[in-house]
Amino acid sequence: MDRLQMAMKADPDELEASDLRKVGSAQMSLLLPLYHQSIERHIENKNRESYKTAVYYLVKLRDCYYKIKSPQLWNEYLDHMREKYSRLRALQEEMKKGKLIS
Repeated sequence: MDRLQMAMKADPDELEASDLRKVGSAQMSLLLPLYHQSIERHIENKNRESYKTAVYYLVKLRDCYYKIKSPQLWNEYLDHMREKYSRLRALQEEMKKGKLIS
């Protein structure tokens, strides 16, 4: 993914869908940093709407990890996120609603 877009703090939904599909079909792993950064940025806003958006991107990120056949890396990342943000109750609730955690 273009480093300029990441530096400009663009969310995946702000980018051209056709470009994301091209990158995803060529090398899905290139999308991972884009989703990781978007998720962190939204969580930093510390409000429920941002948490919902972060969970939306977490679901997309999970799909990316499974497409590159790395479910173990996904599980490690999700465990890290749960631990890192364990005190953000609203985020945990949104993750449950998104069926990321039980």
